[in-house]
Amino acid sequence: MKNANPIHDRFMRLALYVHKRRNGATVFVRRKVQVQADTKTGQTEWTIKTWRIKRVIILPAKNQREVRQNAGAMTANRSIIQGSSFDTGGRHFLFDRREVPSDLVLERDDWIVFNDRHYDIESITEYEFDTAWLVIGKELKGRVEVIDEIHNPWRPRLDASDQLTLNDNPATTP
Repeated sequence: MKNANPIHDRFMRLALYVHKRRNGATVFVRRKVQVQADTKTGQTEWTIKTWRIKRVIILPAKNQREVRQNAGAMTANRSIIQGSSFDTGGRHFLFDRREVPSDLVLERDDWIVFNDRHYDIESITEYEFDTAWLVIGKELKGRVEVIDEIHNPWRPRLDASDQLTLNDNPATTP
């Protein structure tokens, strides 16, 4: 859908550009596209498709502790309240739709990998006139997902000098 007001489009594009320059980073969007189970061993194998998006606006994380309590245990024995707690972190990702590959339409089952951390998609808000997506991702602390070093800009790149070692006593030439 095209906006009837071109000034609005220009303003949105400019705002996204400025934010990408300040808070932009590379993220990976991943999706399970095929699941196969071996009937003999019970092993499940997934085929995962990965999209690399070079500039996504990443806003600061919100860390919190979530508490889950069992309502049945609370009513049966009021002196003892059982429950569990775990740490979660939330992050806001703002995708410029011009930089998203044409075959990618975000779904709630997808997940985002940023800085080797796995973020489940909690909500997706679509901006008007196909300009952007605001995605709220939820991270469970301790879950690490490493993307191939060739494509991951957060990992140091190796070159030939990394394979060399320094020798304190150089060999004498014959």
